[in-house]
Amino acid sequence: MNDFETKYVAKNHFANNAYQWMKLRFAEDPKFKEAVISSIYFDTPSMFHMHEKFESDHIKSKFRIRWYEDMKTGEPSDVCFFEFKHKVGENRFKKRIKNKNIFSDLDLDSPEFINCLDELRLYNSTILENIFPVFQLSYTRSRFVIPGTEIRLCIDRDIHIRKINKNIMKKDFKPMNLSHCVFELKGETAVLPESLERIENFGFHKNSFSKYEQCYRELIE
Repeated sequence: MNDFETKYVAKNHFANNAYQWMKLRFAEDPKFKEAVISSIYFDTPSMFHMHEKFESDHIKSKFRIRWYEDMKTGEPSDVCFFEFKHKVGENRFKKRIKNKNIFSDLDLDSPEFINCLDELRLYNSTILENIFPVFQLSYTRSRFVIPGTEIRLCIDRDIHIRKINKNIMKKDFKPMNLSHCVFELKGETAVLPESLERIENFGFHKNSFSKYEQCYRELIE
């Protein structure tokens, strides 16, 4: 069975109303609590993977380190995940490696990042170009499920940049939230179920969305 991932985008100031509506209507995901997610995105010195996103929706790749933070204490998880995602048209490839989280407090030019994702750079018997941390972004993710189905829902809001690697970017960032939030439908269908149609009343519309790309476009000076 196919597992679809469908995104809907709205202005960030609509996020709380949509979140409160979903909280009343759907069950919170029993496996994954609401959390702050932090991701460090990696790219080549020429920003090859960013330019992939600029130039086409057909081919996209991303490398990142991701971890989760407690909503109340802000404490990062003990583990993190090294991730590589590659998309060509409708074909998707994902590789994820669990690792001890030693990265949450590091500056992005730390030697600890050198070659840390090398295992992910081997793809189809080809070693992809060397990559480095570019910036770290964070956001709040709330997860829900539609009872009686395998459909999972999440809303990502207050997306912002926390750190930047000026050795790669040679720029600064705006200390503010991204202007948009994202609602995502994951499961057996890409069609919005009737129980979710009201989400469009909160300004959400179906669209592709890359947090990495949008933060670069809007928050990098």
